Amino acid sequence: MDIRSFTKQFVQDGVQSSKRANIEKHIRVIFSPTKIVEKNFKQVSELYGAIYGEHFESVVIIEDSEELLKKRLPMASNEYFTTPFGDVQVSDKYRNEFCDEEDDLYIDDAGFNQDMSLFHQLMMLQSTIENFDVVSIQISKDERPAIVRELAYVISELHDLRNTLFVFCCDLSPSDIEQFNRIQSYINENDKSNLLNSVFSDESAINGRGSFTCGIFVTLSWGLELEFIRCNRDSKEESLLAGIAYNKLF
Repeated sequence: MDIRSFTKQFVQDGVQSSKRANIEKHIRVIFSPTKIVEKNFKQVSELYGAIYGEHFESVVIIEDSEELLKKRLPMASNEYFTTPFGDVQVSDKYRNEFCDEEDDLYIDDAGFNQDMSLFHQLMMLQSTIENFDVVSIQISKDERPAIVRELAYVISELHDLRNTLFVFCCDLSPSDIEQFNRIQSYINENDKSNLLNSVFSDESAINGRGSFTCGIFVTLSWGLELEFIRCNRDSKEESLLAGIAYNKLF
């Protein structure tokens, strides 16, 4: 059973009861599991509980596509996205701005589908914050690291001083703790070369590695504090990569 079967009241109660619901941090980035289900809902509630009641002008949700797409970084053409909790307006302004800034970003529906992580994240957002619009960006399956780095650069330049929340959808099973420890050490050392080699290696167990890497590069570019949320090591649904990144000055 996934979040699409939950009531809005159930989701709101989970978010509000999170121990992180009242922390005083200016959060810019969330790393969220790609699918929100009953067995990882508590962990996800901690992520979104950290922004409960905050105001963001826009939210950009980035995920890896399960398809090889002709357009490397497509954005769906929808005027709004619909979830069981209602409609969310798309920011046509920011979508067009992304297109103007980077040749690999297109308004294109080839990879768009109702099973995207987008809809899971939107339902959490609809239960957590108000009056926001959204942009959905997909990264073509197995996209080259150079494209991911370019997307991170565009995000960092365009939204450094804007009140935009970024949600990067990615997973790493608790059983893959060795890879997580390596990745965390590379992040702490700002070692982007080894980080890329680890994340994009054939042995990597990360689901959504393009999205994760993009989020880490944005986090490092903005000088944010990164905090991964401890997960249940016996769980198959929770993610070692679930976390928040926030401005240390606030």
